[in-house]
Amino acid sequence: IARKTSSFSAQIVLTILISTFVMAGIVAVVGYAAIEEVDADAVQREIGFATHGLEAEIARLTEEQKVSTLWDEAVIEVRADNQDWMERNLGVWMQTYYGHDAVYVVRPDDTLLYAALDEKTVRLRPGTRLPAPLAALVQTLRDRMAAANPDPADSTAAIADLDVVETIPLDGGVSVVSVAPIV
Repeated sequence: IARKTSSFSAQIVLTILISTFVMAGIVAVVGYAAIEEVDADAVQREIGFATHGLEAEIARLTEEQKVSTLWDEAVIEVRADNQDWMERNLGVWMQTYYGHDAVYVVRPDDTLLYAALDEKTVRLRPGTRLPAPLAALVQTLRDRMAAANPDPADSTAAIADLDVVETIPLDGGVSVVSVAPIV
């Protein structure tokens, strides 16, 4: 009888141990799955926050730009190539007031009329052009402007709200770039 009791006790202990290991395994698997789900949810939340932040930045950039581009005086002074005015009202001013990294004014022939970087006006050599990724955005804007109003003599109303805003790789990072006509 003693042998049957110890064998029975061993079976109970063995059953309890196996059950404990099985339950621990189930808890580990369920716990791991729960952590993965929480991590996935956290990643989605972070992506949502980043997307919202980027959308807000794009909207802000566009509005800040229009403060200076939808302005009769800007049209007059840019056409007159008034570098001092552009520095005070477009370039360096937009960088110091709004925190823009760079400001460019582009001529119809795609050469730069004015440039400001690091809160300083850049003295341009004749024929200086935009970097290729920016020039492509300018061309996209020009195409949209031509499609919006084929009459360049009186296009202000048709093109005033046009712009091109994109995130592009630039100078080893990603930049939000906005291109808008001065009207």
